[in-house]
Amino acid sequence: MQQLKTILRSIIKLVLEDRGQMHILLNRAGVFDTDFDESYHILLERIEAAIKHGMKLGSVRDCGSQFAAHCALAQSRKSSI
Repeated sequence: MQQLKTILRSIIKLVLEDRGQMHILLNRAGVFDTDFDESYHILLERIEAAIKHGMKLGSVRDCGSQFAAHCALAQSRKSSI
C-alpha cells in the first residue's frame, strides 16, 4: 500500500511541480515528436502499473486499468490548465 501511495504521489508531484510546463506538454504540443510521444506513453504505463498494483492489494477496485490510466492523465491535464 505504501509503495502505491509513493508512486501516485510521485506522479502527482510531477504534474503539479511545474503547471506551466505540463500545460504546454499536454495541451499546446501541436505535433507529437518521438520523444514526447514516448514520454507520454511511459507516463501512461506507470499510472496503469500503479492502478494494477492497487487492484492486487485490494485498495483499488477492479476496473479497466488502461482506461483508468488515460482518465487519470486526462484529469491531471485538466488540473494543469
